[in-house]
Amino acid sequence: MGNARIFLNCENLHKLPWSKNKFFGYCVHNTFVPEVIFKASKEVLKTFFQNQGFMCQKFGSKEKCRPCAPGLFANGYGMCRECPRGGFFQDEIGSKKCKKCSNGNFVKEGSGLSALDCTTCPDGIIFVSSLFL
Repeated sequence: MGNARIFLNCENLHKLPWSKNKFFGYCVHNTFVPEVIFKASKEVLKTFFQNQGFMCQKFGSKEKCRPCAPGLFANGYGMCRECPRGGFFQDEIGSKKCKKCSNGNFVKEGSGLSALDCTTCPDGIIFVSSLFL
């Protein structure tokens, strides 16, 4: 078995079962965004990563992919995008879609980074999906 690096948030790294096999685990915060670099000729890898919430860019003969940061998502088109305004947030890296705020809540400004960014709709306003009524 070759060398491998595993990047997990600290909580998940501590949940891994103990093993006699040697591996390198790195405890990182949710804002850490590791890169994956491979030969640009490996188009199948690029497509795979783009479909898993990664953004990829070509640098010479190499392709560099990194998961979208919190507040962003990638839906297979190769670029990270902000979560839609309104009732959406994303608190994880490498996401393919955004999470919805609970009913009656919305993200007031920008792209939400956590459920804590969802606030109660003002009196007289009802938030349904992505429409204000």
